Amino acid sequence: MRKGSAVFFFAYWGAPAGEPRWRDILSRRAAWLGLQSHTFSRALADGQAFAFGWASMRPPDTDALVREDDGRLTIIPLDTLSRAEALAQGSPRGFETNAIRMDVSLLSGEVRVAVPILTVEPFYYARDGDGWAFGNDLRLMVDWAGLWLHAQGVYSMFQCDYVPPPYTLSETVRRVRPGHVFTLHPDGSPSEWQFFRPDDMVAPPDDSEPVERVRHALDSVLRQVGRPAVVHFSGGVDSGLVAARLAALGRTDVRLHNFTTGSESDPFYSLAQDMATHVGLSCERVLWNPSAIPDMLRNLAREYAVPVPDPAFLPTLALVRDTEQWDEAPVMIATGTSAGHPFDTAFRLGPWRKVYAVPYPLRYLGALTYRLWFWRRQGTAARATSTLQRSMEFTVMQNAAFLHGTLRGVAYDIPPDVRAAMWDVLEEAQMRPTEGMSPGDRVAMAAMLRHGTHMCGARPFDPLRRRGALAVHAFMEPQMIRTAFSIPWHVKRGNGEGKALLKALLAQSVPREWVYRKRQPFLTPFRDVFTHPRIREMVGDVVLSSGNALLAFCRPDGVREVFARALAGETLHVGAQRFVWVLTTLSLWLEQMRG
Repeated sequence: MRKGSAVFFFAYWGAPAGEPRWRDILSRRAAWLGLQSHTFSRALADGQAFAFGWASMRPPDTDALVREDDGRLTIIPLDTLSRAEALAQGSPRGFETNAIRMDVSLLSGEVRVAVPILTVEPFYYARDGDGWAFGNDLRLMVDWAGLWLHAQGVYSMFQCDYVPPPYTLSETVRRVRPGHVFTLHPDGSPSEWQFFRPDDMVAPPDDSEPVERVRHALDSVLRQVGRPAVVHFSGGVDSGLVAARLAALGRTDVRLHNFTTGSESDPFYSLAQDMATHVGLSCERVLWNPSAIPDMLRNLAREYAVPVPDPAFLPTLALVRDTEQWDEAPVMIATGTSAGHPFDTAFRLGPWRKVYAVPYPLRYLGALTYRLWFWRRQGTAARATSTLQRSMEFTVMQNAAFLHGTLRGVAYDIPPDVRAAMWDVLEEAQMRPTEGMSPGDRVAMAAMLRHGTHMCGARPFDPLRRRGALAVHAFMEPQMIRTAFSIPWHVKRGNGEGKALLKALLAQSVPREWVYRKRQPFLTPFRDVFTHPRIREMVGDVVLSSGNALLAFCRPDGVREVFARALAGETLHVGAQRFVWVLTTLSLWLEQMRG
């Protein structure tokens, strides 16, 4: 990471008597993570204390991350490519940075935290008898405030694969909503207001060709990638374009890092190496190894500050761990994460509108057959009935933006009052910030707010920052997003081709047949994982244990049947598989936190 980087941030505002406990929490958690704690303190004019610090591999460069003048302290909790833009803003505005900024008045004691709309970095706050704690690591926050499972948070994980802010898994901790400013006023009262506006997403008018506009925006991001650097590289369009543009910029030092099954049946087994050779970059490979998975799951809470239930975290974590064997560890890892959201996701809306055109009674019956039978199956009928089940759970816009929950009524039920509250929070977090946008832009933005920042973007984020490296999601950087949203959708999908502009740009660097071949993404082999003897034992000891507090939120018979099929290697629909991943990763994370 760059010289100014720091990792897990933690701060305290309140009575001086509470500061020693805050320091002890940061020190203990840092040691548990294999890191060191670095703390700083300031006295506020009213006699209160403000302390802040990081758990990190190296002492933070406070000259880069902290500014103090005219009685005001400004802190960037985690370095990003756009740190300078965050520091330059007199007040939060627009979409110019992905860096969170904290301002503290040493005279009045006011604390203000601005959280950009598409940052992968979360920011939390909690209160106890001595004062307030703030941080970008949920583990530190629950160390401070306690871990009391929040029903809405648990059911949101089951239903949506994430907890929409302002809630978290714990009743004691809240999260600042992206695109908002949180203010702790001098009298100790909190408030929050939205500074993001949809108009902020659009770049100024530009008469140049759309492909050239995309190239210019992407290159402006990639020029900031530090050395040494790595690209998480599948050989597909998104990561292929990142690699090709870095090579075109003369970055022959960049290494490509490819995850593969290592078999000839892997469609990208040879393509990734061929593409790397063609653009002139070296390519390192990591092979799928089921025997490594138990250790990854046993250390889940060390790798992730909040559970990531997407099974693709396993290949990502394998790539990150592999760099520990290198002579020179990378400081930045570039990815193609979320490229499809601003360039292609809007076209999911049409097929989903056709689903909702099916009369309600037929959709209800189809959903019922899924819950009664087809969650156990794969194939056309299972896909069709699961689609109808999802149409009963979410709105057309939410489904087009990648929401997935299908096992309500099988493995869990949601009390009506909790479900109503969940619905309100989901709308507030995912759809409210998109009001005023076109339908296509709303779907793309909602997909980035949930799938981009909480799933794809989150997979490498915590493991990399724990190792002192920065994840650079080039297609989620402000200049790239503004460019994408300024191009009409019919241009972005010319001739009906998905990601048309990205493919056209990549085809300038590699043979066209590599670009326009049908993509087959790597899917984590579900059966390989859950039939592994050590993982079966882990599931029995933790996930299905009578001491697992999460089972209080489940239907016991349904959970037993779903997991019995998973552990026996029997067929499960992908929706049921997702629930198995969610309950497993969440149970293991909680058990490791409490242990």
